[in-house]
Amino acid sequence: MLTKWREGNRARWVGIRPGHGGAQIAKYGQAHNEIILIHTVAAGKVFYLTHWTHWIYENLAGQNGLLYVQNAADVLVYVISDLSMGTLGGLTNSGSLFYPLEIPEGYDVCVRSMSDTVVTEAFIHGWEE
Repeated sequence: MLTKWREGNRARWVGIRPGHGGAQIAKYGQAHNEIILIHTVAAGKVFYLTHWTHWIYENLAGQNGLLYVQNAADVLVYVISDLSMGTLGGLTNSGSLFYPLEIPEGYDVCVRSMSDTVVTEAFIHGWEE
């Protein structure tokens, strides 16, 4: 969906850009001993990540879950969030970015559980244009 509240006349924009000209992305994924692709950036677009929330739930201490970006060849490029606990239970990490993280076309945002004793979940929000 497009943002409708922004100023149409770009010459009148003052200060921080009051919106975007693309499609809003809000997606969730859950992994249990697997890698789940939450979002793949469309061809000719850039994904502007503005917010994420990442959770893990462990049944065995010392395991971890990742929220990360991989390139078109499925090679890890960088980690957004890496959660690990020394005890059993759950943990949450969240981040909102004043300046969005730009993710190029063909790249994937993924959530990964590193073992069958960990469930990891992630929510991402931003826009593509």
